[in-house]
Amino acid sequence: MPTLVRGLPAHVLLVHLTVVLVPAAALLLIGQAWSRAVRRWAGPLGPLLCLGALVMVPITTQAGWWLKRHLSFTNRLIQRHAQLGRQLLPWVLAMFVLSVGIANMVGEYRVQWNELMAAALRVHETR
Repeated sequence: MPTLVRGLPAHVLLVHLTVVLVPAAALLLIGQAWSRAVRRWAGPLGPLLCLGALVMVPITTQAGWWLKRHLSFTNRLIQRHAQLGRQLLPWVLAMFVLSVGIANMVGEYRVQWNELMAAALRVHETR
């Protein structure tokens, strides 16, 4: 994973994407849980946004730990920021699970798990 992007610590850039992606995914999750019209409008965007957030949180957290190790100073705000970063992953994981669950329960774009598993087995057998 890159730790620097054109001389800037990667965490400084990645945190902005994460700070936008997590609340957007959470709001869409609430909307899809609440309203059939939102589910129809958004389609699979809710689970995809939650998946994006689930991928970005550990990447951003890892880049943050790298930055913290390379700083010549630390204070209570940096410690608190790191603590909040550690606490975010379980919440985003729960958002993803709920989002997929809502998508499958309401049947708007239900995943056919048996077909998915059969396709995965076929791909695995061809290797």
